[in-house]
Amino acid sequence: AWRRRRRRRRRRRGAFSYPVTRRILAPKRRHTFGKIGISDKDCEWENLYWVKDLTLPTMAEKRSGQLRDTSIVVVELDSSERYIVASLSTRKDTQVISIDPTTGVLSYTGRHSIDNFFSEVDALQNITAGSRWLVKSSVHARAILGYAALGNVSLLLVATKLRSAIQPLPGGDTVYLIEESQWIKVTLRDPQPLSKAEVKIVAELQDIDIDGMHFFCETRDITRPFPSGFLVQDYDKEFAWNDWLSKPFKDLGLDHHCVVLLQGIADSRICLDLRGQQMIVALMARRSRLHPGTRYLARGLNAAFSTGNEVECEQLVWPLNASLDKAVHFSMYLWRRGTVPIWWKAEIKSTVGEAEIFVSDIEPYKGADHYFRRLGMRYGDSVVTSGRSGNRTLPSVVCVNLLRNGVGKPEIVLSEHFQQCIQYLNSGNKLRTMNLSLISYDWHANTKLLGDAGTIEKFWQLLKPQITDIGLLMGDYFPSSEKRKVSDGLLIPNQGLMGGMFRVIHNQRGVFRFNCADSLDRTNAASFFVAVQVMLEQARRLGLLFDSNKHFEANFSFTERSGERETFKGFLGPLPPGWESRSDAVTGKTFYIDHNTRTTTWNHPCPDEAWRRLDMTVEEFKEETLSTPIAALADLFLIAGDVHAMLYTGSRAMHSHILQIFNDDAVKSKQYVAAQNMKITLQRRYLNVIVDNSRQKQLEVFLGLRRHKHLPTVRERSLQVLTRHHACLIKPVRSLYPSLYAVNDLISIKNKDLIWVCPSAAEVVELFIFLAQPCHACQLMLTVAHGLEDLTSPTAFDVRTGRYVDRLKLILEGATIPKCANGTKLLYSLPGAMDSKDVAVTGAGSWPGRVGKQRFPWLYEFEEQEGELDFLTRVVSITFYPASPGSVPVTIGEVEVLGISLPWWRICKNGKSYLKNAISVAGKEQRTDLTGMHSPVLKSPTNMNASSVHVNSSRSSVGSFNSLGQGLDLLTGDLPEVAQTDSDQLLVSNVGIDDVTMNKTDLLSHPFVSSPDMMCNFPLDKDNGKTKMKHAAEEYLHAFRMNHDSDMARSMQFSEAMELEILRFNLGLSAAQRDRALLSIGIDPASLDPNQLLSSSYLVQVCQAAYQLALTSHIMSEDEELAAVGLGKLEKNGAERSSWETLQIGCTNAGCELHLKSKYGMPKLCTKSTALAVCGNCQKKVCDACRLVKEAALLVSGNTFISNLGESSAMRFLRGLPNVEAVLCKECSPQLLLDVALLDCVKMYASLRRNCRITAAALEAIKEIVGDGCHSSGSSLTEEVDVLQSQNDNQNWMEVLLSGETSLAQFPYATLLTSVETQADAASSLSLLGCPFLGDQKAYWKAPPNVSSMELTVVLTTLSSVSGIILLVSSCGYSTNDTPIVEVWCGNWITDKERNYIGRWDIATEVAASPHLFGEETSLRREGTIPRHLFFRFNKHERCRIIWLKFILHSAASRKSSSFGWVDTSFDLLNLNPVNSSDSNKRSYIGNCVKNSPCIHARRIIIVGRHLHEETDFPISVQVPEKVAWRNLIEQPSQFGRFKAQIEAESFRESDRVVEQVISQSSPSIAGFRVDSLYPIKNCLTHTPVKIGSSALDVELKNMENLLINPCSLFIYVSALQDSRTPVPVGYYMLPITQVGTPLYFDFTKPIQARVLIFELLGDIAHFNNEITEGDSSFRDPPLASGLSLANKIKLYRYATTSEMGKWALLSSI
Repeated sequence: AWRRRRRRRRRRRGAFSYPVTRRILAPKRRHTFGKIGISDKDCEWENLYWVKDLTLPTMAEKRSGQLRDTSIVVVELDSSERYIVASLSTRKDTQVISIDPTTGVLSYTGRHSIDNFFSEVDALQNITAGSRWLVKSSVHARAILGYAALGNVSLLLVATKLRSAIQPLPGGDTVYLIEESQWIKVTLRDPQPLSKAEVKIVAELQDIDIDGMHFFCETRDITRPFPSGFLVQDYDKEFAWNDWLSKPFKDLGLDHHCVVLLQGIADSRICLDLRGQQMIVALMARRSRLHPGTRYLARGLNAAFSTGNEVECEQLVWPLNASLDKAVHFSMYLWRRGTVPIWWKAEIKSTVGEAEIFVSDIEPYKGADHYFRRLGMRYGDSVVTSGRSGNRTLPSVVCVNLLRNGVGKPEIVLSEHFQQCIQYLNSGNKLRTMNLSLISYDWHANTKLLGDAGTIEKFWQLLKPQITDIGLLMGDYFPSSEKRKVSDGLLIPNQGLMGGMFRVIHNQRGVFRFNCADSLDRTNAASFFVAVQVMLEQARRLGLLFDSNKHFEANFSFTERSGERETFKGFLGPLPPGWESRSDAVTGKTFYIDHNTRTTTWNHPCPDEAWRRLDMTVEEFKEETLSTPIAALADLFLIAGDVHAMLYTGSRAMHSHILQIFNDDAVKSKQYVAAQNMKITLQRRYLNVIVDNSRQKQLEVFLGLRRHKHLPTVRERSLQVLTRHHACLIKPVRSLYPSLYAVNDLISIKNKDLIWVCPSAAEVVELFIFLAQPCHACQLMLTVAHGLEDLTSPTAFDVRTGRYVDRLKLILEGATIPKCANGTKLLYSLPGAMDSKDVAVTGAGSWPGRVGKQRFPWLYEFEEQEGELDFLTRVVSITFYPASPGSVPVTIGEVEVLGISLPWWRICKNGKSYLKNAISVAGKEQRTDLTGMHSPVLKSPTNMNASSVHVNSSRSSVGSFNSLGQGLDLLTGDLPEVAQTDSDQLLVSNVGIDDVTMNKTDLLSHPFVSSPDMMCNFPLDKDNGKTKMKHAAEEYLHAFRMNHDSDMARSMQFSEAMELEILRFNLGLSAAQRDRALLSIGIDPASLDPNQLLSSSYLVQVCQAAYQLALTSHIMSEDEELAAVGLGKLEKNGAERSSWETLQIGCTNAGCELHLKSKYGMPKLCTKSTALAVCGNCQKKVCDACRLVKEAALLVSGNTFISNLGESSAMRFLRGLPNVEAVLCKECSPQLLLDVALLDCVKMYASLRRNCRITAAALEAIKEIVGDGCHSSGSSLTEEVDVLQSQNDNQNWMEVLLSGETSLAQFPYATLLTSVETQADAASSLSLLGCPFLGDQKAYWKAPPNVSSMELTVVLTTLSSVSGIILLVSSCGYSTNDTPIVEVWCGNWITDKERNYIGRWDIATEVAASPHLFGEETSLRREGTIPRHLFFRFNKHERCRIIWLKFILHSAASRKSSSFGWVDTSFDLLNLNPVNSSDSNKRSYIGNCVKNSPCIHARRIIIVGRHLHEETDFPISVQVPEKVAWRNLIEQPSQFGRFKAQIEAESFRESDRVVEQVISQSSPSIAGFRVDSLYPIKNCLTHTPVKIGSSALDVELKNMENLLINPCSLFIYVSALQDSRTPVPVGYYMLPITQVGTPLYFDFTKPIQARVLIFELLGDIAHFNNEITEGDSSFRDPPLASGLSLANKIKLYRYATTSEMGKWALLSSI
């Protein structure tokens, strides 16, 4: 019987199942093996490290409170390295996140024993190498709050002291209040300077108020009302104040390491009811970040449809349970508070009087419907939703307006407009999904008339119907161990710490929204007096008795005397959860059963009626209610009032004495109220006038808003240093003192005082660097290293980069290295490899050797050179040239390569689904035009392909411009449909508007991506590509001739040149292709350069207006993103579109009265007719293409370019222009506005072209690794059979294959060092090292049929101990003809002498013993089975970094047996048997290969072993003689010194860009010149933002343009004049970026004797800007940045000995 009962209990327990919505925190626990770290990069793709007993905390540990506290340790070492050691409470391992000391980029890979450890002790032991003396400083913290790299400084915000504000919530979660925080400032080695204003802003950011005003919860989502069913990382962005600061951790996949920071107050109090039952009352008030700001700068609505000082408040009440395993009953009450949701502002007219309120005269209620709709969407889904389907009620929002309504009061205007706004919203049916009402109550007037008590009593009576109607939320929490069955209510799974389930029994049916002028003092008081009534009702429904003893005894005695309790049911409330009423069988009296405690009582647990205290007076309330819970709630509201007042005004709250009205000491405290309020008023007025602007900047920078305004030179992202971690040198570098340093110290930060001394006999010094990850190299940083004599430093260097060591391309030649102080950091830009033919055509504007006046692209890059982009660059070769080869040693210092790497961990994690969708999109015939781009310049999709050539490609591409504009998600491959055209040819008319038709081609056939570096994933027919470019060039020349008619010598106007440039982008021509076409007809391309067609003064105005236009549009774009929070994407109507969204060439509506037409027969840019608008000046009806809307007109109105608020509506209101609503047509618009709009359009098209090149390069790199999704030709499997193996299955068979060891050679950390020949239809050779279960499981690599031997050079992830090699057999299997012989070598260098022979294996013997390896796979591998493979186990572990594998077919081995004579055939590690002759009749083909045509093939190569912590072969001990000799060399004084050469005169030209120095005839020969490092400031903002896809890869590529495309190099060109008037070139010298003011010495090739020396600054000087100070938005004339001035920065010198100069030598040294 006992067993039967147990079985029944088990069945009942199984019947109770919670609805599962999402996985919580981490993958399932494994019983046998757990993954090291359980990284947030769920299931680490790069390497699988498997060990036992390492999982997330168990539920038993959570319930027993055995979880550790989160520990954060920030460690700084003597080598300037910084690490963040994080041990989270929700995990059992420890992560080490490194901060790069150069760029500030965070780095984390999730690999065990590298940056993931079992404990914090192990992590610190690894970082410090067991020596605490290496630790320079450390900071211990409790949580990470955010991180930001801002130029040459980075800031880490941590919480050092926490307080458990609410512990524990129902469900076991704890809310922490930050009591102390700390900004950790990291000074980076990046020499790129910040402007003075930016330095000030960064300093002010560290003074922002954090302590006591912010809170968080590690395990629960508290950005939504309790109980939220969302995961903690899926927070509501409206209330997450560190969303921007947490992005660096999210980019690493560490979603939980940076907590979600909320601003406001979270606190709780414990109270006792009359029976002694403990109750917790908690208050959480979270401020919205959608309209941040201070009192007079953030009021009313903004462009994000949010109000200033907007706060969501939440009051939770629940009984305190001693055990976490028991069910908990709770109640929640929610309300909002904020300023009036219309467009208004307040201005301080005097220092004493009240501020004057202004309401916008233009659309004051615009956006109010969006604001209330956001409330309806939030509370209609989370608070109001019923537990039963089909029984939903509309949410009610009751606005309680507390403004003054008296005549003459400033607030009456605002109050009247608020009432009109509510009437407007209700009358227009704009809010059909909610019930909106307004209740006005003049709080101050009633206080003066009725007193405090009368005001409260009247307020209760006024709101009583709404309070009882809205009600509150009642619910239960059931832990996982609870066995009761939940039958009704809304069930919400607990995504927090303890798991289990929430049940909502009764929902709150709406929210109150309180407001006064500032949403501070009156709002806090009014919301308190409603909350206190709700709290007592919450306690009553939970069965808690808060009546005073006197009231309870009177009520109980009266009830007992009556004899029948049921007679007074009107005074009895509903039974609490878990209670039941029954009648006694003997007496008939009712008694009550408490199933929670298993007790019975005659007394009703809730003797009160619902909301009974709303009808009481204040004195009756005090008499009949316990004072303890009321005082506790008042204390919480006092704290909340002070916190919100401090955040909004910088001072404490006023009029808070009324909250103590239920306290007996309230009368005594009221005596000090008047004086205290006056003090706070004066304090607020002072802070509002003096401090508000700086505090506003703090908030915006903290939130990541207005970054282009406050931090214009700080890039969106920083470069990565690819020579960190496990990068290495693959070729030894000769040294005079080899025992002092290891070779890899040249790229290591460990030895910051490194001086590497090369032999004096070396004519050049070469470094071959293997980068840590595949990337595109962007910059090179050299550390100058020398002793007292700086002549040992090299004078120049070359740089070559490439994927493989045998295919390096020269990208930088002859870059000069100036002589400077030891330890100086020099930063050089690395352009991509360029076509020599293109370089010969373009780039003639500002480079040495050009005859005549230099031309600079002040407006935009007219002659942009397009270098190659390669995200798979892995090898960097640097060749240093000494100053005196063979005479003195060469000293070099640390070398750092900076670049950008793709998010490979995301790509490899989601590679299958991404690739499958991407290929399916690319396989379709798509429109190949640029017009699919949704951009701020183009209003609608436009056709920008003017070519009629049809290209038949054998494969489809995965890259096109549609991937940017039309929202192609590069991770999912989704692409919206694009309208197709039917015609096959392009029809161009000489006049009017042209209809464009085109062929249906593959995406790569578009001429826009015709250059080699823009080729996407598949080869393009070169002949077709050339033909297409030829036709595009002909169309361009045809348009040029149409404009000039017969007068080809006529000069072009600026607008004509700009429209011609737009046509050039439409046709997909690069600058080099355009110039080549113009030169073919004898036209100088410089005559078409728009940069040279404007006067100097007008050009400055255009630059200024274009910058402000771009800045304003970025601000508007930010507002659009914020407005979408909680509302989704909002569609804009035509009247709301900005000018840069509607600028087009050619009319788009037949009803347009303007009919602007293109001069070049350009295609119609919009296939659909657009709406018409009336010009406010000429009253003509114009289409979108023929008009400029009001926001653009305001940019040039009265030389005012931007408002303080930044939104278009705010600008209209502040300027008060009477005609701002008028739309201007292009005929009536000022010429400056039209020119600025054209310039911005061209800049944006250029940006789109660059982004297309970047996307194409990224997709090509991805395709090399994951394949193209097409089956290899050797596979006969049907295409329908493409099953993606489950992730768990892949991990299981990898675990079996590795047998506890590690995969040492997986992409991207490992790669092939040399290029490998591959068949055209096979997978890439890099796929051999890809993740084994990534990409098409049937694809494989194979060599060409005519190749009988192939050698693969594999560079491992780190220095490793290798135990064997696994070959995954191709899907085609082996035959008797294609089983190769494999020979293996290992070593650390790429020289033949350095590698060791391991052994030779004959695969034929292994295949003969394993019949399943023969033939093609007939079926897919099932889960739980291991793929076909061969395992070659070494005799012993080999310590190496490089593995050589040579595959030799048997036919080649028999023909060239002599070539292997040196190999000992008896040295067979596998002890393989000879081939069995009986197997000769097995398959002798591969796939579709014919018989007797074998080829080498493989699917994957897995090298197994373990990583070694030692990355280099450190010497056992330093040789003392070498150390002494090295020291003597370093300390050897210089024989010659640099002394100033006297000049007779100095003159400056062209804004100090050119310096002429006249040298005395008696002066000795000049050896060189000194220049003090310039102050280059480059604004990242150049044009209006371009909207691209929102996928992770799209976001990564979006911010790469400024880093990859425009390296911005500077040169000094030196020429000399002697007797003739023609300058003689002396040389040009590249200026590296270094610390401002650093003296740089450039030696001439040989001493020169001249009369005049001319120094000219050349290069990309137009890309640098002046620093715009506060309140100054003007550019100086001319536009050359003042920081690039050469005035007083050039000094000539000569070499001489000290004795030669005499005793005054030091005075003339420089």
